[in-house]
Amino acid sequence: MRSRKERPRGVFKVNDRSSDEDEKGPEEYVYRAGAEAKEAKRPIRADAIEKLWLAVEDYLGSRVPQTKSDTTRIRREYLCQRRLVTLILLQETGLRPGELCEMRVDHQKNVLEKRKIYMITLKRGDMMLRDVTCSLEASLAILKLIQLRLRFIATLNPTLFARASEADRLFLTMSGQSLTVPTLEKEFWRIAVSAGLNKEACMSMFRHRFITRRIAMRVIDNQIELPVIDDKRTVSGDLIGVLATTAIETGHKDWRSLLHYCSSVNDELGLTKNADALIDLDRELNSIRLKIRRLEELISDPKADKEELFKRLASELDATRSKIDGQLRKLL
Repeated sequence: MRSRKERPRGVFKVNDRSSDEDEKGPEEYVYRAGAEAKEAKRPIRADAIEKLWLAVEDYLGSRVPQTKSDTTRIRREYLCQRRLVTLILLQETGLRPGELCEMRVDHQKNVLEKRKIYMITLKRGDMMLRDVTCSLEASLAILKLIQLRLRFIATLNPTLFARASEADRLFLTMSGQSLTVPTLEKEFWRIAVSAGLNKEACMSMFRHRFITRRIAMRVIDNQIELPVIDDKRTVSGDLIGVLATTAIETGHKDWRSLLHYCSSVNDELGLTKNADALIDLDRELNSIRLKIRRLEELISDPKADKEELFKRLASELDATRSKIDGQLRKLL
């Protein structure tokens, strides 16, 4: 249960600034600012994300010595892909760490066809299954993780294999147990430290960035004024609609839980005239790195046809450029 400070309490009222009954405005929400005014949710910075990517890619690029066993190689491949997918999903979906740990293999079987991932929503009390749109590269990365997971659990002893199969968790520890939030947080912390980040990055900050950007895009798209930063605030009916739409996407049960983010939305304003176009553009830009990495893996294969791969690279980049150009035209 959230405290009064975490979820501002207020009252709904009709905007009755007009004397004409038929011209009265939409319902508003008036509340007294609480802790969220002083302790706004802090999104992760773009340069911190770049450092994290470099740290993960450095780990992915390190090779297992040829003297190591096949089992060691399989375990490392699964761990590498698990870390890659973790960073992808944190950036693309704004999911909670606990929701990532709860992801089931069976829920993601059609991720490539639907371009959506399914997760059990936590902190609501109803364990709702919600879906979030993801990029093609994220879909392919998840499918690869599922394949590597099958190879990984095959290396476990029969008891651990049975437990892992029954739990159906996508994210497993190296002992085959379901990954827990504390373990995931420790792993992310190690990556952050290797990236030269300490308190500048945590998994929750990815969620704050995701939510802040979504609200900012929709505020601009609908030309909505944000509440004035003072003791007493009025949230317009249009802003309530924006927060309610975003709450569905992020798994919040009450849109008022997102009032915390209004204090940091101003940093994201002035970006676009069309929220959906910018969301698509943002997703496409995030996927470029994954496209290149996927092609690099293919090129490193000694049996690969290099000429064909370079043609494929040119085709992939040309398709990406066309998509970005199309989204930019919508913004102008």
